[in-house]
Amino acid sequence: MVQHIIFYEIIFKDRIRLILDKGAIPKIPSYTQASTASAAKGKSKEQLKNEFLKVRNELFELVSALSEEELGKVGSIDGFKASVQAMIACASGHQKHHFNVIRQRYLKNSISRYKSFHTTEKQWSKRKTL
Repeated sequence: MVQHIIFYEIIFKDRIRLILDKGAIPKIPSYTQASTASAAKGKSKEQLKNEFLKVRNELFELVSALSEEELGKVGSIDGFKASVQAMIACASGHQKHHFNVIRQRYLKNSISRYKSFHTTEKQWSKRKTL
């Protein structure tokens, strides 16, 4: 599941860049949770954690540097209009949803050990327009 989250963090980051650069994003093939998670085979928990933190920090740095004008820029994704701001909200919501699933299914008794694994809400709330 963590690999799936990583995969979609990259997709959201790329979509934001494409909207900013071109406004239109070519049709992107659909993915399933199973197909995106398969890249995790053979990776340790530590490797997945580090990869997630790297990708999430890259997305956060990109978002933090955007101007109000860039946040409002709208592009086309698979024929549907989407703003940079919407992509940011989707990325944040996607990560939050899956981390809630991880907490509920796998970490019920050991959440405190994994606090460093997740991005805090404080990081994302620094952006005043999400």
